[in-house]
Amino acid sequence: MGADLYILCERYRRFGKLLDEWSKKDPEDPEAKRLFEEIMKLESEMIENYEYFRDSYNSSNLLWILGLDYWNWFAQFVDNENIVNVENCKKILDEVRKRKDMITKERLKDLGFTNIDEWFNYFKEKYDRFIKFLEKCIECGGMYASI
Repeated sequence: MGADLYILCERYRRFGKLLDEWSKKDPEDPEAKRLFEEIMKLESEMIENYEYFRDSYNSSNLLWILGLDYWNWFAQFVDNENIVNVENCKKILDEVRKRKDMITKERLKDLGFTNIDEWFNYFKEKYDRFIKFLEKCIECGGMYASI
């Protein structure tokens, strides 16, 4: 379980169309297997191009480390069709940037993490990916949020 965020781009539209098509197929159908491979390839491309961001609902959750959450704070920016418009993406980006200094080794230790250096590097890298993702959302017209 987790938050799945997608930039509203052509690759995402293709991904959604293929996912819908695949879900209607028998899993043993060779066409279903081909569609699944294409879906996985598109997902990898979206990750590489900062068009997809996943934040699991566990101790690796970036928003939790930043003192935020998806169910209350983030949800206020999502419309009835699960879209976050550009203006709301800017608000999210601004708030996340303000909280960068919350990612500290001392805070991670206080939260009960072990292997502090590994987790610190993990969250710093994840923070940077999220910032790039949000900046790209603003450039491309928003995001789809499955939270």
